[in-house]
Amino acid sequence: MPPPPPMPPFKMREMNFVPSGDFVRIRTANSSRCSSPDLEDVDVDDMPVRSSSEAMDGEDSTGPSVTCPSPDVNMKADSFIARLRDEWRLEKMNSMREKSTLG
Repeated sequence: MPPPPPMPPFKMREMNFVPSGDFVRIRTANSSRCSSPDLEDVDVDDMPVRSSSEAMDGEDSTGPSVTCPSPDVNMKADSFIARLRDEWRLEKMNSMREKSTLG
């Protein structure tokens, strides 16, 4: 068996390992769950039960959604999409230019 890799040349923060049933979760400062409650803190008995016909009507049958609203998400998404479209347009133009010089 090869030796383990060397330690990084910089200091790393110590991570918090939290046992969760048969698994271990890593709780870090930059969690993607925002300030949502832990899944263990949600009481399943208090959640409303929906029939399959209600779920088929387009309603979400999984319960409350866990989202992290941010005021500038739409702006970031729009700029990302615009940048991607510009890159695709450039690639298409370069591809067409290469085809015209070859043929």
